Formats: sequence, structure tokens, C-alpha cells
Amino acid sequence: MYYFYDYYYYYYYYYYYYYYYYYYYYYYYYYYYYYFYYYYYYYYYYYYYYYYYYYYYYYYYYFYYYYYYYYYYYYYYYYYYYYYYYYSATTTSNTTTTTSTTTTTTTTTTTTTLLLLLLLLLQQQLPLLLLLLLLQLLLLLLLLLLLLLLLLLLLQLLLLLLLLLLQLLLLLLLLLLLLVLLLLLLLLILLLLLLLLLLLLLLLLLLLLLLLLLLLLLLLLLLLLLIILIQLILLLLFYFYYYYYYYYYYYYYYYYYYYYYYY
Repeated sequence: MYYFYDYYYYYYYYYYYYYYYYYYYYYYYYYYYYYFYYYYYYYYYYYYYYYYYYYYYYYYYYFYYYYYYYYYYYYYYYYYYYYYYYYSATTTSNTTTTTSTTTTTTTTTTTTTLLLLLLLLLQQQLPLLLLLLLLQLLLLLLLLLLLLLLLLLLLQLLLLLLLLLLQLLLLLLLLLLLLVLLLLLLLLILLLLLLLLLLLLLLLLLLLLLLLLLLLLLLLLLLLLLIILIQLILLLLFYFYYYYYYYYYYYYYYYYYYYYYYY
């Protein structure tokens, strides 16, 4: 019975240490591999951040998924080890005090190792979290810069709109001035037309007056001619009467004289 438990303890001891060192070197390899991977992607993200934001978000969610997957994997093996060594310690405590002491020491060492690994993992994740926080702050700054640029563009657009409105107002004022000038010009043309019409009417009136004066003069002339003609007729009548009377008088005078002397 002693040899059986001794063999069992010997087999269990070497199996446990083989399993422990296998996962120890696995975590050791994974730790250095993860640090290499982290620093590689740190500079890769630093370079990629200033050139492509789309890939930054892609790898950001990729790391987020990988972080939760890695912690799930770590806690799974942590509880597996805890359960396994607790079960081993409970089983071997009934056999010998030496086995119980060794198991307790091994469990304490494993727990300490796992706590150290947990601290290392937290230390590893802290730069990544700081980097993500820094990237988020830079993204926020870029968004603020974009917002400022958009505000500047909006102000420029408003200034251009105001300039266009001022130009439209000036154009409308010029059009109103042109319309006023055109109206004034039309009024002047109408006044000139009225003046010309008045002058034409005055000329027509003068012409009518001249015609009337001419008619009056013609009438006067005709009247004078008539008077002269009447005077001439009267003179002729007078002359004819005078000569006729004298002829008749002398004729009868000589006739009577001759007759008187004759008889």
C-alpha cells in the first residue's frame, strides 16, 4: 500500500510539474509573443492612425474582441487550475501529511504565479488602454478641428451670401435709378412734344391771323377799288353831264341868237 501511494504520488508529482511547466512556458512564450505583437501593432497603429482612420477602427474592434477572448481564455484556465489543484489537494490530504504539504505549497505557488500573470496582463493591457484613450482624444481633437473648419466654411458662406445680397441690392438700386432716369427722360420728351404742339398751335394761330389780315386787306382793297370806281363813274357822269349841258346850252343860245338876229 505504501509503494502504491508512493508510486501514485511520484506519478502525480511529475505529471503535475510537467503540466505546470508546460503551461508556464506556454504563458512565457505567449507573454513575449504578445509583447512583440503589441509593440508591432503599436507602431503600426501609430503610423496607420495618421493615414487611414478606417483601419484604425477595424483594428480597434479587433483588439476589443481579442481582449475579451484572451481574458475568457485566461479565466477559464485559471479556474481549471484552481479546481484541479484543489481537487488534488483534497485527495492527497487523506494519504500523507507530506503530500498535503507539497500540494498546499504547489497550490500557493500556482496561485502566486497566476496572480503575477494577472498583474503582468494588466500591465500589458494598461499601455493599450492608454493608447486607445490617446487615440480617442486625438479623434476628438480632429472632430473639433473639423467642426471649427465647418464653422469657418459656414461663416465664409454667410459672408458670400451677404456680399451677393449687397450686390443684388446695388443692382436693384441701379435699376431703380435707370427707371427713374428713363421716366425723367420720358417726361422731358413729353414736355418737348407738348412744347412743339404749343408752338405748332401758335404757328397755326399766327397763320390764321395772317390769313384774316390778308382777307381784311383784300376787302379793304376791294372797297377802295369800288370807291375809286364809283368816283370815276361819278366823275364821268359829271363830266358827261357838264359837257352835255354846256353843249345844249350853247346850242340853244346860238340858236336863239341866230334866230333873233335873223328875224
